[in-house]
Amino acid sequence: MRARTSAPMVLLSLLVVGVLAGSVSAAPVNLLANPGFETGDFTGWTVHEGPTAPDSTYYGERGYVVIPNVTADTGYTTHIRTGTYAMIGHVRYGNSVFISQRVPVLPNQNVDVGFWVGRGEDGTGFGVTYGNESPRYTQIYVDGERVLFPGPTINVSAKNTYYHLGTSFNTGDREYVDVLFRLEGSGSAWANVMWDDFYFNSEPVPEPATMGLFAAGLCVCLRRRRR
Repeated sequence: MRARTSAPMVLLSLLVVGVLAGSVSAAPVNLLANPGFETGDFTGWTVHEGPTAPDSTYYGERGYVVIPNVTADTGYTTHIRTGTYAMIGHVRYGNSVFISQRVPVLPNQNVDVGFWVGRGEDGTGFGVTYGNESPRYTQIYVDGERVLFPGPTINVSAKNTYYHLGTSFNTGDREYVDVLFRLEGSGSAWANVMWDDFYFNSEPVPEPATMGLFAAGLCVCLRRRRR
């Protein structure tokens, strides 16, 4: 005789399969808020004071600011890698730009993290030295630990060209990660450095609504079994 399966048990089974499938097969996504500054400002980011302070009025004041392709006040033509906005800094070696975010993560996930650096139509070429322990090199920190390892200096000489810097790490038992990008100039001359398309690619944390639906289905099944 074939056993009958109740409707609540079928519902619970479907919910379990859905939750498990979502947790197993979810494609990595960029978990950073406003990764390409498409809001036109630093929404979603924490901007840290450093040797070079933020400047919201003019790119040439040795600060950094989010700007579109052409600024109305200067006519300075920039090269945005994607979208409409990017961040520009008028910096040199030893003048750091610090931006960070706190990102919710799942445990034991491999994360790809990085950004793109380049220059616009104006300014001189520059080099990007990264990964060293020196406080004057470009670096990515995860909960205060360096994750970007040393490599050859990137010579950003061509106009309208972006270069990639990135690495990977595992979240371990973390539920949140504080990721900080330390962005540097290079050389003794002040250069107009541009950054765009930051990323923190990992499996997304399930939405509370999904887990709530699973819990509600479980409660329904338990009530039916008690009757």
